[in-house]
Amino acid sequence: MKTYKFLLSIFFISLSFTAIAQPRVKPDNKIDKKELEVSFIAGLSDRGALAGSQVIYRFPIGCQFKLGGGFHFSIDEEKGGSHPALLLELSKFVGNKQKWKFSGQVARGFYERSYRYGGVNGASYFTKESKEIIYHLNAVYRMNISKKISFFAGPYYLLQSYKLSTEVKDALGQTLNPLSSRRSDGGGGLRFGLVF
Repeated sequence: MKTYKFLLSIFFISLSFTAIAQPRVKPDNKIDKKELEVSFIAGLSDRGALAGSQVIYRFPIGCQFKLGGGFHFSIDEEKGGSHPALLLELSKFVGNKQKWKFSGQVARGFYERSYRYGGVNGASYFTKESKEIIYHLNAVYRMNISKKISFFAGPYYLLQSYKLSTEVKDALGQTLNPLSSRRSDGGGGLRFGLVF
């Protein structure tokens, strides 16, 4: 987990320095404008099939970068249920016509799930699982449909960090020492959608 945080830190720092050093170029459709993106994600993760969507509002920083914020929502095969999160994103446009966009996202999840199960000798366990941080890297190619709408598609990689806390009770109902751990699940697939 520490390795991923270190790599993401390097990614965002290098993007910041690149933004300062970039010369101005003639922007293409929507590059120098505010935009609203509606996207869909589909793929596989350590928890099985993964599907979801994002709504992001972006504003330009120069002519090659955009900063955005929005909402992430996903479901997975293993646990089911919804995984909502608020996200912050930094994007960079590359190429002659700036059709390629590379983005890094960090999101704070609000997913929480709890369940009980029995153990040996009458013991019982109450476990709460909560999603803390979501890291999302993607690259998409944008195609102009009209002067106001663009379609995009490309691959993504997603890493989700979970916190697990378990309360243990013995056969007499007395609470024993609680257990706490962290878990990370990765996955990837296709991201596509529209920009308005």
